[in-house]
Amino acid sequence: MPSDPLSVIYYEIAPSPVLAHFVQSFWYYENKGLEERSYAILPDGCFDLLFFGPEKRLLTGIWEKRIDRTIAAGTVIRAIRFKPPAAEYLSIGPIAQLLNKNSQAPNHTLVDRISYPKDDFNNWVHQSERQLQGLLKDKAPFDSRKINTFAILFDRNGDIPVRELSERVFWSSRQMNRYFRKMFGLTVKSYSNILRFYAAFRGLKENKALFPSYYYDRSHFNKEVKKYSKGTPGELRKNENDRFLQISTRSPE
Repeated sequence: MPSDPLSVIYYEIAPSPVLAHFVQSFWYYENKGLEERSYAILPDGCFDLLFFGPEKRLLTGIWEKRIDRTIAAGTVIRAIRFKPPAAEYLSIGPIAQLLNKNSQAPNHTLVDRISYPKDDFNNWVHQSERQLQGLLKDKAPFDSRKINTFAILFDRNGDIPVRELSERVFWSSRQMNRYFRKMFGLTVKSYSNILRFYAAFRGLKENKALFPSYYYDRSHFNKEVKKYSKGTPGELRKNENDRFLQISTRSPE
């Protein structure tokens, strides 16, 4: 029997502009039902710090493939979805070893400073933003090559050749790829492809019928969707039983 979608709350809050280079969103999930729920997490080019409780905090790497998870009834998750520059400038360090994985978040300045959200989620978001801004202030100035690289990649949805990107940010492609492999465990091109797919599934969420212009044709589009989601564009658009959580954003009443 299909699960009741109204038993689930999932929503995202965008960061303030001052954090836009480092945070993609703050998000909240609650399984209010009496049964466990199965979900598929799709690659989005980010990594997450998840709070399941005062003693359980998980840090993920970047996903480059669909990850299936089962979430128990009654589970509440509050989380921060970080853009890659946060790994360096919030002193998390290289997350290459967490590619397609997660682990218990280690004792760390960031983890210790971001307190467990005991009260209203919106209040926690405001408090966390102040704490993150304080941590970033200690790390300024930032390497403009790295900040601009990700700003362009997100703005272009990954649709930019590595050579052009290298020329625009004055950073050699060899150095750029070395940094990406060391910090995140994948190449610039691989990361760009993830962002292209991320933009594509956001388009499916908005029920856009045509494939994005940066794919050669519909066949290429279908192939890439299959690679990253193990499904078809039609299956993602239909999103039966809200299986693809990132397409199922639903704010509380």
